[in-house]
Amino acid sequence: MSEFDRDREIIEKATPGPWYVLPMNRVTAVRDAKHRCVVKLGHWSDATHLKGDLQEANVALIVAARTHWPFALDRIAAQDLEIERLRKIAAFVPARIYIEASERAGYGTQIHTTGD
Repeated sequence: MSEFDRDREIIEKATPGPWYVLPMNRVTAVRDAKHRCVVKLGHWSDATHLKGDLQEANVALIVAARTHWPFALDRIAAQDLEIERLRKIAAFVPARIYIEASERAGYGTQIHTTGD
């Protein structure tokens, strides 16, 4: 299982996004699209090393990750499939065609091998 697969599991177990931040007096609430509180963060005394701006930035990171990471994971998965598709095609492309196409594209005659 890849790190991306683990991240997907974490996301799927959490409250669906998107989320947004609702700052309140001495507490910051993170809410979902139905305006339900999904995370409430207080300004505890043991977090005094975090200035208010840094706490807000950390909350914004959590919200952005929950909201945008699923889309990034989808794109990564799609690109992985496309890479695999292109590798299968490339396995059947004769080397001369590859060289000619590289030369026409201005890349010269350098050929990169996989060490096979």
